[in-house]
Amino acid sequence: MSKTTDDEGEPRGASQGRALAIGMRLLVALAAGILFAVSFPPYGMPVLLPFGFALLLNALDGARPKLGAYLGLACGVVYFGATLFWLHNLFGAAAVSLIAIAAAFPLLFGLAFTFLRKRSPGIPIRLLAPVLWTGIEYYRSEPFPLNFGWMGFGYATVNTLWRQCWPRGSAATALNL
Repeated sequence: MSKTTDDEGEPRGASQGRALAIGMRLLVALAAGILFAVSFPPYGMPVLLPFGFALLLNALDGARPKLGAYLGLACGVVYFGATLFWLHNLFGAAAVSLIAIAAAFPLLFGLAFTFLRKRSPGIPIRLLAPVLWTGIEYYRSEPFPLNFGWMGFGYATVNTLWRQCWPRGSAATALNL
């Protein structure tokens, strides 16, 4: 009798197809990190931020939590490495560890998102993803002992062109929007 499954119980050849899928997921997560980074100064293209978040969610879709953590870390290293490069001028080689600490939060998002997606399939992704990201970002910037408030998604849209397009005297101007 021939064996049609590999050692992990998957059909033969499935691991090779999965490896290609993992490689593609990694590229998508890296692209998401690039789009996150160019949304912030000095690049200043905040219109790309939602596309980066959509790419990250696409990379995480259907992934196991361990893979989700790796994809989140890859995205975070590119995201924070490209935006916090100036830390090298202040801290020298220690900047690498600061960027790694900041990249741990997208890792946490990838882990938690994939875990919660598998455990609670009834929660809509449109609700789960932004609430989870915002909660992790809040923890990173407030209760976390190092207070890494840098590069929060809200900072990307400050002083953007759309803000300057509101007509003078409108309700948005009165509310300081």
